[in-house]
Amino acid sequence: SRMRQASETPPYPEVSVDLALSMPAAARPASPPVRPTAFSPEEEIAHGPALWLWDYLRRSGAGGFFLPLSGGSDSASVAMIVAALCHRLAERVRREAAASGGDATEGDTPGEGETQQVTRDLRRVLGLGQDQDPPDDPRALAGRLLTTAYLPTRVSGDASRERARAVARAVGADHLEVDVQAAVDALASASGSAALDPDDAPLRFAGEGGDASDQRALENLQARTRMVTAYLLAQRAPKLRGVRGPRLVLAAANVDEALVGYVTKYDAGAADLNPIGGVAKTDLRRFLAWARDALDAPDLDAVLQAVPSAELAPADEHGEQSDEREIGLTYEELSVLGRLRAEERCGPLEAFERARLAWPERTAGEVAERVKRFYRAYALHRHKATVATPSVHLEAYAPSDRRFDLRPYLIDPAWRWAFRAIDRKLHEGEPVPENAREDADR
Repeated sequence: SRMRQASETPPYPEVSVDLALSMPAAARPASPPVRPTAFSPEEEIAHGPALWLWDYLRRSGAGGFFLPLSGGSDSASVAMIVAALCHRLAERVRREAAASGGDATEGDTPGEGETQQVTRDLRRVLGLGQDQDPPDDPRALAGRLLTTAYLPTRVSGDASRERARAVARAVGADHLEVDVQAAVDALASASGSAALDPDDAPLRFAGEGGDASDQRALENLQARTRMVTAYLLAQRAPKLRGVRGPRLVLAAANVDEALVGYVTKYDAGAADLNPIGGVAKTDLRRFLAWARDALDAPDLDAVLQAVPSAELAPADEHGEQSDEREIGLTYEELSVLGRLRAEERCGPLEAFERARLAWPERTAGEVAERVKRFYRAYALHRHKATVATPSVHLEAYAPSDRRFDLRPYLIDPAWRWAFRAIDRKLHEGEPVPENAREDADR
């Protein structure tokens, strides 16, 4: 029908006139040569999210960023992305100053048609007058654009405090330390007034007389208190720190933890922007190793060697709290399963088959347990992706792949057919019958 309509449509009339909307090809000057640049994955993490942050900052009217630093690799990665941004801005300020002063050397001047746009934007963001030049040193810029804060509770360790200080020094950020334990105690005490039994009123960790639900409540309370404190400090930064504000609050939640819901809803990950929301933990560690050398931050060695931990509970019989132990999967395994789910479109059964090939050192039972753990967590925590902080997506898989549709957040975590099929292959060694799905549905 469409072909017939097209063939029967009368042609548009054509009128020939002696007019051209562009210069003849021979009269157009050749554009300057552009040398292609191929970035490594680590450089892409440094430059892509950094320029994304700058574009948002200069449009938002805010005066900089606020980042809660935990002393771990995720928040350190965000800090180093801001450091990479400051290096790019400082380089451009120098180039624009050289171009305007007329004493530029070859390779330092902006290209044809480039203006003093970055300098003007920085003046506006920093609140400088037209006769004031923005800093052209990356650390000085970071001191004006980035405020960081370590927000400890009584279970926070001295080592993480020192790592947070070291990261802030490496970047040049304006660093704060604000203890939030008093706020946690006040809210915990207030919740006890709702207890029917006075013995249930105290909120304690499991190792201090509480039960598992008490411990989870205390962990979430600490995480959410940090979010409230971060926004409060970001809003008060102009008065308290003498900078232009307000500040955009940055989150530090990687894509793997978001995918399996290893985050507290509305915790410090609930921010204005999340530069690493689309980056895997394994890629972030490689990025930190690159930033240590490229951005002259040797103190990042301590961060790279630290065991990832949320530090929301005291040590127990298993030792210090560990992210991988609580998730039940290593970050390398999370990355493999995340890519199988999204890039390869694998459900639990096919992921099990492929993971057996990817992990030949593990038994079939160990692979099955890990695949089930991943998909069960993915299904249970889909609701958290509905409130995920906006992020720049660099990986081919992400937790917020279909946020326009509520149905993906209503996944049955039992995965009845898929898990049953895995069990049959695992224990019986039989192929999955074609009618297995119909049997499971019945």
